[in-house]
Amino acid sequence: HQGAAMSTAILSFLCCLHALQAEAPKPPANDRATLLLVRGEESLKDESLLAHKLSASNAATAQGRFGKALDLRGDAVFSVRVKESAQPREEMTLECWANLEDRGDERLQRVIGRSSAYGLYISGRMPRPVLSFYTRTDLKDDHSWKSVTTPMPLKKWVHLAATYDGTTMRLYIDGVLKAERENKGKLIPTKAPFYIGSEAG
Repeated sequence: HQGAAMSTAILSFLCCLHALQAEAPKPPANDRATLLLVRGEESLKDESLLAHKLSASNAATAQGRFGKALDLRGDAVFSVRVKESAQPREEMTLECWANLEDRGDERLQRVIGRSSAYGLYISGRMPRPVLSFYTRTDLKDDHSWKSVTTPMPLKKWVHLAATYDGTTMRLYIDGVLKAERENKGKLIPTKAPFYIGSEAG
């Protein structure tokens, strides 16, 4: 999926990554457990205490669920480099608001996440769009790369959240648990950026 143009239209807002005990998603808070919090009324930036620099390619914004949204139509991509020392290893919550406007035809399109580590993806080649949450706990073991899936709603704003607590992956839509699966281990620290949208190049 690297470098693929995104025909599926996704508007993504309020992307948030936490290093804390995994549980049903709560409203994001700007505290020490929040590693990344992308939001804004006039422009988008990381409002976490770490204040990461947000890089953008072919960037655009649109009206979101609250304030501005990242417009991921076309080949827009946003990325943030999170220090390895700050990356979650044992538990995390990954969440965003998203509006999928059409099914598209991408085999696998990233919404948010890190290559070879974890992320939320959408597949448009099914009879209806499918949302997937991936985690990988060992770069040398392909069996540690696991996923859970659920149908992705169309043409409406929904809150997506994925949690991992070192033993179980859980996927939520609008606070409702949709899928879960066991995957014991630790998340992999990586120098790869945290991407919002497709990977550039």
